[in-house]
Amino acid sequence: MAFYRIDSDRAFTEIQVIGSRRVVHRVEAIAYPEMVRIQEMIRMGVYEPLERREWERQWALSDEWGV
Repeated sequence: MAFYRIDSDRAFTEIQVIGSRRVVHRVEAIAYPEMVRIQEMIRMGVYEPLERREWERQWALSDEWGV
């Protein structure tokens, strides 16, 4: 499971749930496929919106940054 926050049209933050851990990844779109992925996220094709409180709860539970 993963939670995403779109930070701009060229960046997003992901909280990836792995068992009981939550790993945070920051993605800045440099390559074209990453840019397309963010545009798809913005258009909400396959993603469901998340309430801000839920994002903040997941963020508070996260304990490490991924590579």
